[in-house]
Amino acid sequence: VTLIGKPEDGLVAITDNAAPRIHLGLYRRTTGEQVCSVPLFEAGKSGTDLSPLAFEHADGSGRGTGHFSIMVENNYGHHVFPMPDPHPGIARIDAVRQEDGSYRCEQVWQTAEKGIAGAKLALQSGLLYMYINDANPALGNYFAAIDFNSGSTVYRQHTGMGHGYNAWQGVLSLHRSQAAIYTTTMFGLVTMQDRP
Repeated sequence: VTLIGKPEDGLVAITDNAAPRIHLGLYRRTTGEQVCSVPLFEAGKSGTDLSPLAFEHADGSGRGTGHFSIMVENNYGHHVFPMPDPHPGIARIDAVRQEDGSYRCEQVWQTAEKGIAGAKLALQSGLLYMYINDANPALGNYFAAIDFNSGSTVYRQHTGMGHGYNAWQGVLSLHRSQAAIYTTTMFGLVTMQDRP
């Protein structure tokens, strides 16, 4: 469950466990009324146990606009420790409040990247950060940056191969002052940092 916006006019984002595809359901925080439901990912390969990432877009004065963006990470797969079996990807869904108070909801994009750790969104840079397992397991693991607007992968950094670099559903952490990103792995910690 993720709360978005103010209590008086915001939304609650919840993913269900429907088969063959999960759905993102959006509900009014005041009444619990469902305003939309959007199916996610490929049928038979759709699931998540992570809370959605979400925020309300603001105008130039910092006031909410009634335009919400929600990102849901797919972690469906037959995960057998210590090898993850990730499936694509992360989906962005936008909900826009209409003049009559109803919402128009649609999927904006879906990545093909296979995340193996809880993603993080940096609003200032407009980048969604993931720790991914390459489609070819022999190539190992990467940090990846996804453009929030387009869903395109704009950067990849190889971190290493083997179990020591496997995040196994860790969570990414962003360190703003050090311009760094971290995640725990099976045997320690992996960090990526901007060069000065």
